[in-house]
Amino acid sequence: MPWIGAETFRRLLASAAPSVIVVPRHQGQNGHPVVFGRDYWAELTLLAGDEGARSVLRRHASSVLLLELQDSGVLRDVDTPSALG
Repeated sequence: MPWIGAETFRRLLASAAPSVIVVPRHQGQNGHPVVFGRDYWAELTLLAGDEGARSVLRRHASSVLLLELQDSGVLRDVDTPSALG
């Protein structure tokens, strides 16, 4: 996540808690990185592929905290080196 500012990471971590899933947002769009509290770690280890974590978000929608941020970098996801271009 090379385009995300340090203050954004601080806010994400400050909002984290064991039973909370923090989803960063910019101008109403969900972004990355999503911070999963410890209560979801075991469930996440059972997933495969990029779609998997979305299913955890849907199952635990009442535990999702949408954190509106001014950092547009949260909208740029990098999964491969080619995505850095």
